[in-house]
Amino acid sequence: MPSILTNLELETDPNVSYPSINDFLAKLDKAEPRRGWIEKFLRPLTSLGVRTLDDIEIISPECLTVFHRLCPLMVMDFFVHIISYLDEAGHLAHQSSRL
Repeated sequence: MPSILTNLELETDPNVSYPSINDFLAKLDKAEPRRGWIEKFLRPLTSLGVRTLDDIEIISPECLTVFHRLCPLMVMDFFVHIISYLDEAGHLAHQSSRL
């Protein structure tokens, strides 16, 4: 049976200071209060060693669903938010380095 989970290659920029995973989840909770981002993801992520958003490279979406029984759709939605943030942060860092 095919899975919606895919392995992602996330790229972070060493010149960017990324937020803590708690701050990132709090921002998601504020934007989407009914999703319960902190409640669902903080404990699993910190138990896997994720402290800041750039640490997310050490885990896979499948890891969150298999070991922490999180919904695959919710996990992939979470990674979409991460990718969006990383793209934006990298773009902003690139713009500021040109100034």
